[in-house]
Amino acid sequence: MGHPRETEAVPIANLLPPRPWGAPPIVRQGKGGAPTRILCGYLHCEDLLFQPLLKALPPLIHVQPATRAGAELLRASARYALEETPTWRAAGLTARLPELLLVECLREYVSALPQARTGWLAALRDPIVGHALMLLHASPAESWTVPRLARSLAVSRSVLGERFAAVLGQPPMRYLSQWRLQLAAHLLRTTAETMPEIAGRVGYESEAAFSRAFKRGVGEPPASWRTKSRGTAIDRTG
Repeated sequence: MGHPRETEAVPIANLLPPRPWGAPPIVRQGKGGAPTRILCGYLHCEDLLFQPLLKALPPLIHVQPATRAGAELLRASARYALEETPTWRAAGLTARLPELLLVECLREYVSALPQARTGWLAALRDPIVGHALMLLHASPAESWTVPRLARSLAVSRSVLGERFAAVLGQPPMRYLSQWRLQLAAHLLRTTAETMPEIAGRVGYESEAAFSRAFKRGVGEPPASWRTKSRGTAIDRTG
């Protein structure tokens, strides 16, 4: 981080002391000016459940809170993290701070999106598509059809289809199919439920129909995907 024309890039590994670290290391680099405090962290998730969100994120989000309260919340959270980090404590609230900061940053980002913006995050604030997503996410196993979803939203089928196409670039039922597969992948990875149980929870009438849809969408049958994603096969007694 610096001025591209006035400073030479230095790999971060060259600035850190050798491991192991008894406490988070402090990097001292520069020409003795006022110190710049940078709070860094990362969140790692391989769960397909979060693909719509992750795919919708830009490479960089510059958060500029619209309200004083929002700005103060971010400052206070970052300040608390900086004060607690040197103690190397990772339990309790400190461990949740990166998640809380990310949620608040995303909330600020979504609220500042241009009205013409498309994509999953923009869809959340669309009065029609956002409400439709809420219904589909809350009850994925329901026997949804375009007419039924349109009636629930008090709009016509054509309006519903047009809004989905404009904001998400796909029809409502295709989105629902993708969401069901993401939920199924999450259940396969995190539970010991049987294939028929998972099929029913995500809206498929039979295990065979679920298996065909999962293989078509993910590239392999759910049983083998479960084994690969968790390292070992899962059974009801394990």
